[in-house]
Amino acid sequence: MEEEKKVNTKFNWIALLFGSVYYAGYGKLTKAVICALISFIPLIQIPVNIYLGKKANSELPVGKVPFKWMIAIPFTIVFSIYNYIVITLIQESQSDPIVEMVKGGKLGICPEKTIEEMTKGFMASPNWEGGSDAEGNKFVNVSGGITYSEKQVNALVQFVVNPGKNTFEFSAMEFNGVPQNALLANALLERMCD
Repeated sequence: MEEEKKVNTKFNWIALLFGSVYYAGYGKLTKAVICALISFIPLIQIPVNIYLGKKANSELPVGKVPFKWMIAIPFTIVFSIYNYIVITLIQESQSDPIVEMVKGGKLGICPEKTIEEMTKGFMASPNWEGGSDAEGNKFVNVSGGITYSEKQVNALVQFVVNPGKNTFEFSAMEFNGVPQNALLANALLERMCD
C-alpha cells in the first residue's frame, strides 16, 4: 500500500507579508518574478500576497531546505530599484498642467528664457509643485538651492496662476522660509535671466 503524501495546507504568514521575496528565497524565481510584476498594479498586491500565503506551504519546501538569503536579498534589491524607476516614470508622466504652463512661460523682465530655463541655470536641483490655497487660488512653487550673500540658502519662488486665462504672475519669494521683499525678488529674477 502506497503511503499518501501529506500536504501542509496551513496558512503561511511570512509568505503573506513578504510575498514574492519569500518565494524567491525558496528558489521559485519564475513565480516570484510574475507575482512581483503583478503586485505592482494598484490594489493587486494584497490579494496576490494572500494567495501566496495560502499556497506557500504546499508549493515551497518550507522547513525542508534552508531559506536562500543570497537569492532573496538581490531579488529584493532588483525589484526595489525596478519599483523606484517605474514610480518615478509614472509621476513624471503625470505632470500637473499648471506647473507645465509656468515652466514653459516667460516673464516680462526675461522674454528670452522660459521660467524653467531661468531656474535650471540658477538653482541647484529645482523642485516644482503646484497647489491651491484655502480660497481655491492656484499657485506653482519652485524651490532649490542658491548662493545669496556668499551663503547657501534654499530659495522658493511662487507664481499665482489664473488657469481660466492661462496666465500667471510672480507672487512671492522666500529664503530658508523667510519672505523676501519685492525689490530683492525682482533683482534676483533679473539675475536668473543672465
